[in-house]
Amino acid sequence: TSGGINPIDGLLLVSSITGIPTYQNFPESCFKLYPNPVHSELFITVCDNLKYTISIKNTLGQTFLEQRFADKISFDLSSLPMGILFVQLQDENGRVETKKIVTQ
Repeated sequence: TSGGINPIDGLLLVSSITGIPTYQNFPESCFKLYPNPVHSELFITVCDNLKYTISIKNTLGQTFLEQRFADKISFDLSSLPMGILFVQLQDENGRVETKKIVTQ
């Protein structure tokens, strides 16, 4: 992966492991997921009243799950393969953030 400031818009590149560069422009505390590592259920909360689309992808960029939500949501991940997954969150304004989780 690579990281740095995008000279065009000043956003921090946080992940390009899936082949799609992702730029973080959420406040750090706005998007929370827990527990990590995940044994079965993953909980996700956001700090505002916007609508979000969440995608859960593997290291190859294949999407296992995609859903819209607001405020908070949870997923049963017990049927997904064990290992590293990426949770990508996009708000209705187009801001995107990606976080890595480990499933066990």
